[in-house]
Amino acid sequence: MIRFNSANISVSIPAVFIRQFLILLLSFWLLGPIQAQTNFWLGWQGANEKTDVRWQAFGDSLGRKVAIDSALSVLRSNGYLGASVDRLQESGDSLWVEIYQGPKIDRVALTSKSLPPQWREDLEKKGALSFEEVNSFFGEVLDWADETGYPFASLQLDSLNRDGDQVFGQVDFQSGPLILWDSVQIEGNSVTKKTYLQRLTGIHPGDPFSQKDIGRSLTTIRRSPYFRLQGQPRVDFRLQKASPAFRLEDRKANVLDGILGVLPNENEPSKVLVTGQLDLALYHLGGKGRDVELHWQRFNELTQSLSLRAKESFIFGSRLDVSGEFSLLKQDTSFVNRKLGLRFGYRSTNWLYFD
Repeated sequence: MIRFNSANISVSIPAVFIRQFLILLLSFWLLGPIQAQTNFWLGWQGANEKTDVRWQAFGDSLGRKVAIDSALSVLRSNGYLGASVDRLQESGDSLWVEIYQGPKIDRVALTSKSLPPQWREDLEKKGALSFEEVNSFFGEVLDWADETGYPFASLQLDSLNRDGDQVFGQVDFQSGPLILWDSVQIEGNSVTKKTYLQRLTGIHPGDPFSQKDIGRSLTTIRRSPYFRLQGQPRVDFRLQKASPAFRLEDRKANVLDGILGVLPNENEPSKVLVTGQLDLALYHLGGKGRDVELHWQRFNELTQSLSLRAKESFIFGSRLDVSGEFSLLKQDTSFVNRKLGLRFGYRSTNWLYFD
């Protein structure tokens, strides 16, 4: 048996504090009425324990009830299947509860006809399990179901029979409906296209729903140089479809900076010479992960430099990115250096990128 006891608490005020108490009471009267908070007390002590009763206060009766339900859940998960409330007595803000533990069950032998074949075979190989092993097995099955498009799958024990300290029972597995991903929804002021975000996150319409896809998507989105995530994503379920919604805000990454000058052309007096510097960088054009960069410098007629770069993401819907580069460096008429390059990048996973 485990007994829970509660009682009202009285407090005596020493005489030396009476004056301060009266001043405090007068202050309350001047400031207006203040409503005191009522505590709901719960005390407990094991039937075989000789220690003092331990007390805990709750803000409301609901919190106190949740604590009792949690105690029952802990007992049952530790093998006390018969744990239940045996007696209740309430007085004012105090509650006395007596809980029956019952005998402890050490091993559980389970069989199932409704589990998927691979899990049914695994259960047969394990034999009799402890309650900790049963909870672990149930967790593995539900994780597998969530990964394969069955987020509403459930497991429960049925047809329990006891023989000494061992229980025999059936595992009833209900897969629930198959849930598939629907198209990604984008909220906020981002110019990002749905197709780009779907390829970036790996969430494609028609694929089985998985809660872990959302977690991987969050990691990928937070690494993006184009936009930032606002708040947590939302998943809407309709007609066996799951539609994820991300609220995105574009980063201010575009650059346009430069200075231009016009000088007389010493070699051709009838013409002018344009000099200066220009830096132009445009990112995520069209919301498709397309980048263009241009850098140009010229301070006299004989010397100038030019650099161009363009990038296209997810070529033909694949995980492949392609970027091209061109640079020109000219110093008087005797030295001209040109470079032309092509680079490829590949997204192996949401967190691994080869460049």
